[in-house]
Amino acid sequence: MLEERVRKNMVTNIYNELDSFTWRVLPKEKYNTNSYRWKSWDANTAFAPSLDIQIWLDDLDVDISKELLKVISSNDNGNYRNEWLNYNIFNWDHKVFADLRKNISEIYLNYMSSLDLKSEELTNIWIRGWAVSLDVGDSIGPHCHGFHENSYLSGNISLSDIGTVTNYIIPHLSHFAGPWKAKNEIGRLTLFPSHVLHFVDPVPFKRYSVGFDIYHKSQMDFVFNNFNSNDKDLKSMTLSIPLNSIQ
Repeated sequence: MLEERVRKNMVTNIYNELDSFTWRVLPKEKYNTNSYRWKSWDANTAFAPSLDIQIWLDDLDVDISKELLKVISSNDNGNYRNEWLNYNIFNWDHKVFADLRKNISEIYLNYMSSLDLKSEELTNIWIRGWAVSLDVGDSIGPHCHGFHENSYLSGNISLSDIGTVTNYIIPHLSHFAGPWKAKNEIGRLTLFPSHVLHFVDPVPFKRYSVGFDIYHKSQMDFVFNNFNSNDKDLKSMTLSIPLNSIQ
């Protein structure tokens, strides 16, 4: 059968040339399976490039992942991609989304700690998420979630294990070494700076995932101080909730 032949060709091992690139920062041992970071050398001129990108991989609890898939697939009406700006999945009335926020809070704190950055109080961090269902042959073109002065972090959660990857374009470096590929496994959460371009190639089977943005207080202040009901992006951000509102 065609489906069986496709499954035999699913991605099992991934080779990322960027993993051996000279700007790759080897993580501390405790973050060895989580941190993939590229940082430019200290600049000696005013025009030398400045780059510091970390992609973080983590895995959600199995029960949370299974329940997320169950809730999302049972509510699938095929229009999540068209309606993604109009709701916040973390407002859905189901305990799994409170558990998910708790998990993301812990991952966020580890991410910041790994970079030796002071994490913001969770009262200053907001989150909005949406579900994505891709049918056979669907893809997601190169895009980012924000490249302005207040952009912060974004993430995605894979809820399907169908041998696909998400491709991340590391500025400058991917031009020479190609995108960095992260395998999509059930419960795999990827966290990255919102300005990083990423894309998904056509999928061989139906694929479910969750995307989310984490907003800093500076961005939320901007949104509320410059609110325009005709601006779909600003309007969608007002649907965000504090990341720690369950604590």
